[in-house]
Amino acid sequence: MSTGIKLGYVPVPDRATGVAIGKHLVAGKQIACANLLGPMTSMYEWEGVEACSEEFLLLVKTTEALVDATTRLIEAEHPYDCPCVVWIEVAAGSDPFLEWVRGQTQPSGPLPSLDGNHE
Repeated sequence: MSTGIKLGYVPVPDRATGVAIGKHLVAGKQIACANLLGPMTSMYEWEGVEACSEEFLLLVKTTEALVDATTRLIEAEHPYDCPCVVWIEVAAGSDPFLEWVRGQTQPSGPLPSLDGNHE
């Protein structure tokens, strides 16, 4: 049985970026809440060069119905050329929390962009 809730995994380059994206998505009711963890060390290859950098991890909670729109908003606001936006199914959890997530994620119109314009 699916809860219909998704957990988003989104690495960001710094605390300020994570806070800005998280607050924007909460304000627009695209997500119920966000947690920013870090710093963490990320190791990867980008454009043929091995890299190791400090990043922060933005975890976001939303409903399955809002995953596509939320992904597009994160991609539009994220400074990386190829941001990692991965969704994990929440198989089970505290019923009051899951209901709260559903109740908090009710967008009512266009979400203003971070620069104040409507998308």
